Amino acid sequence: SSSADEGEGEGAAAGEGAAVDFRRLFPALRATVLYAPFLEDVRAAAFEHSDLTPQDVDACRSAVRAAAARVRETRGDGSLPPEDSLVDAFVDGAAGGAVTFGRFRAALCAHEGLARVTAARLREHEARVRRASAAERAREYRDS
Repeated sequence: SSSADEGEGEGAAAGEGAAVDFRRLFPALRATVLYAPFLEDVRAAAFEHSDLTPQDVDACRSAVRAAAARVRETRGDGSLPPEDSLVDAFVDGAAGGAVTFGRFRAALCAHEGLARVTAARLREHEARVRRASAAERAREYRDS
């Protein structure tokens, strides 16, 4: 995969024949948005707020586990990607014993299992919102 795929700002510019199929990109974008607070915690804890500075994979893995534990305690499991997607992101994002946040985030958000979990979580959320909205409309109708 090219470094443009990894969010590191290189690769073909628009108009140079590079085309992106939005349907293929959408699951990664959705995961990026859903897990943004967690990713920012990870970026601060494990990557020193840097997208491009290579970090030791083992040290980062430990820092990400610690950040995940903190997030789980404060925000609950729904704020975290599944453990297997985190593990795979280190495998896929590492190069020569080092990993950057940009590579880690790209590998995590492109994880197929994470895409399925994210889609399921969003469907559940949408269903809860629809039920709450229907209940609110029913209350308004009764009260009018």
